[in-house]
Amino acid sequence: MPSIPRGLTSPLWNQYKAKDGKWLMIGMPQFGRYWPPFREAIHEATGEWLEPERLGLDWMRSNATDLMQLITRLDTIFATHPSDFWRDLFRRHDFLFEVVNEYRDLEIDPQIVENAMFTTLDHPTHGSLPIVAPAVNLSATPGTIRTPAPEFGQHTEEVLVESGLSWDEIAGLREQGAIGTRVADKASTT
Repeated sequence: MPSIPRGLTSPLWNQYKAKDGKWLMIGMPQFGRYWPPFREAIHEATGEWLEPERLGLDWMRSNATDLMQLITRLDTIFATHPSDFWRDLFRRHDFLFEVVNEYRDLEIDPQIVENAMFTTLDHPTHGSLPIVAPAVNLSATPGTIRTPAPEFGQHTEEVLVESGLSWDEIAGLREQGAIGTRVADKASTT
């Protein structure tokens, strides 16, 4: 059996790269419901009809080579237009899909803005940083970002003292190189 790109997947439950380099994720497992309008949408975009006319698990299981060719054909089709084109087309057809955001896109995503999923942290070294807000929003006890992530080794001495080590023992560990500042990776400095 020939290998199928991205595993033996469905053309309607797959990811495709648009012309602008952004990825589209399609998640429509109900082939009988979505395949006919999907074929129509692709016909609208390209002027050609995808085969087979009817798509189902039996067809995909018994036609691995044709399935591979269909997915490869869709890779080619999606690469002909930017993600905005596909977003507009697929929204008109009420398909289950989304353009995959890159991290830099998140701050301006309407859903993320509406849900206040980003906040700002005043970092002592790096200044004002946009960061992901707490994922759970509770009305009585709302989550907040109180401090930045610790720097490397920032709390080492505190933890060791709380664990029962004396300052002399901590000094000994530091002299042995077991704790202390991070040593630069030799491969990155050469």
